[in-house]
Amino acid sequence: MSSAEIGGDSSVEWTIKADHVRKKQLPKSAKSGKGGWRQHGIDETGVGAKVGFVVTLKMPDLARDRRTFVATLCQACADAQAKQNKAGSTVSFTLPIEGDSHDQIRIKWKSKKFPK
Repeated sequence: MSSAEIGGDSSVEWTIKADHVRKKQLPKSAKSGKGGWRQHGIDETGVGAKVGFVVTLKMPDLARDRRTFVATLCQACADAQAKQNKAGSTVSFTLPIEGDSHDQIRIKWKSKKFPK
């Protein structure tokens, strides 16, 4: 299963693992602006396969941050319900960044299997 893990180490740290990278368009990594960086790639999921993202979020350590997270997640749920008939709408919430938590946000998906 492929995944993206995003978390904190007193800033933000990320790791992407792709199991079946598109060969005709290999991942690219390049400078973006004065001090930025951009990375892009494609992980094949299989034609016609039922795919979806599994999103896992860690609860923050501090009670104050947990309350913020839960409150904004509940508001995002209400926003999603209000927008459910509007394709392409977006829903956001706040998850405070934790230090020493490299996988605070985990997103997984099923990558296409290699032919035998």
